[in-house]
Amino acid sequence: PRATGNYTILVKTGRESWAERDLDAWRDTGRAEFGPEDLPGPVPIAVAGTPRVARETEPGEPDDASGRDPSADGSDAEAKPGRLVVFGDSDFATNEFLDALRNRDLFVNSVNWLAGDIEQITIRPNVSRASSFQMSAAEGRFIQYLSLFVLPEAIAIIGVIVWWLRRKAPGR
Repeated sequence: PRATGNYTILVKTGRESWAERDLDAWRDTGRAEFGPEDLPGPVPIAVAGTPRVARETEPGEPDDASGRDPSADGSDAEAKPGRLVVFGDSDFATNEFLDALRNRDLFVNSVNWLAGDIEQITIRPNVSRASSFQMSAAEGRFIQYLSLFVLPEAIAIIGVIVWWLRRKAPGR
């Protein structure tokens, strides 16, 4: 069967990326380099659409699903098109990356569109969370000494130097 239809690119890479076509060399060396056969970016990595599959059957040939000839009773009306969403990788929907870059919205909205539940497609508001900063005890002491001793003393020394230079300035 041939697949045609109406497709929309949902996500694509940046201009500096490319689609590597020499996967054997990449697997062997672990290095990917832009070559003459590679597809330059931006490269689509998520596509959605409504495919239309045209079967090439001869008159009198039985339909695969029902075993009957679709032209025998004049019921070869066009079937309702299906929906298809294709992602280049499934990692975007794993727990590790689900909250990054609106991946949750992309995944849930894709499922809602596939199910035909258009009213549920939405972009949820961004939820701000308190961020934490982890540092070692040595890093904490360094910041403490820097803020309590080094910076105030540096400001005092610069102040004394400016005062001294102004006092020695000609015309005073």
